[in-house]
Amino acid sequence: FIHMPKRKDALFYLIIVSIILLGAYLRVLGYLNPSFWLDEAWRANIISSQNWLTELIKNERAPNSLGYISINVLLSRLHNSEPVLRLSSLLPSILSILMVFLIARHLFKTRLITALATFFIAMNPGLIEYAKDLKPFSLECLCHLSIIYIFVLCWKYEKDKYLILTFFVCFCSALISANTAFLFPAVFLLLFYRYFREGNRKMLFITSLMALTVLCTLLSQYVFIWLQSHHDVLVRYWKHEFYPKKLFTAEHL
Repeated sequence: FIHMPKRKDALFYLIIVSIILLGAYLRVLGYLNPSFWLDEAWRANIISSQNWLTELIKNERAPNSLGYISINVLLSRLHNSEPVLRLSSLLPSILSILMVFLIARHLFKTRLITALATFFIAMNPGLIEYAKDLKPFSLECLCHLSIIYIFVLCWKYEKDKYLILTFFVCFCSALISANTAFLFPAVFLLLFYRYFREGNRKMLFITSLMALTVLCTLLSQYVFIWLQSHHDVLVRYWKHEFYPKKLFTAEHL
């Protein structure tokens, strides 16, 4: 019964769905209980400010990515509360489990390895904890996985639509997560190598334009946001005077 092809497929996907649901349950478990910690309260105050963009550009707080703060601002406009703001960590963390499954399905022929990869990311204690915090780590993880997944499709199928998706995901990731910059050289250099080997000048030009756009996006954030950070701001970040008369307060001091 189990070794029949259709039954094997059904059993495999049933296992994957069970793993994803278990990972989602562990991330939701205790999600509503904790109050904001110090760094979460600081981040929530930026998000809740009516002049959040001005504060971010002037960098009156420690730096964050423009895309990450913008996503949280949209959530705060729906309902400015701790559980809603933390959705920017919870939802990406759950989607990361699915993304690892999709990547593993293309990279490995053995279904056992695919299931194990999905299981390990679903049960990872660090990722489970970050899913319950107002921190960018879960969203950054999803950005990394999305870049890898789209690039695998682009490399495997050699279709223009996947190249466009690769650029779109890289551009959005550059706005959301600065550390995705470590992936960009590998992605674009491999594309350069492929099109150079094929002698495809048109695609070389398009890939160069894509890489330049992503680089300019990162540099713009660096110049206008991250470079403005000063030591005294980071020191005040850990002191009580950093949070007077704010909407959110840190209860775990």
